[in-house]
Amino acid sequence: EQEIQDEALKMGGVIGEEDEGIFKTTKNRFTWLFINLATASGASWIISMFESTIHKITALAVFIPIIISMGLNAGSQTITVIIRAMATRELNENTFSRYLTREFMMSAFNSCVLSLLCFWV
Repeated sequence: EQEIQDEALKMGGVIGEEDEGIFKTTKNRFTWLFINLATASGASWIISMFESTIHKITALAVFIPIIISMGLNAGSQTITVIIRAMATRELNENTFSRYLTREFMMSAFNSCVLSLLCFWV
């Protein structure tokens, strides 16, 4: 159980911070923040590819923060479920496909329902 907790903290880049100095902690956090910056920059680049479309239909720009927020929250929910399953030893080779299918189906269903809700609003 301790190993699973350590892995979860390591994924967030915050493992063992209470025992480390400020420079080591800063370095650890920097790595993860740099990765986040790189992926966010990639997303910005992709959005810029559609700049002319967004310029023509400025209402589309309103949806950018919604899409980012929904993706972040959905990903956090999935990660939480998977880490819990790992911690309780429910996730293994036999149950992996069940978890994968379940998370995919929930994501697809939620995406459809929430997209329709946004369309009606």
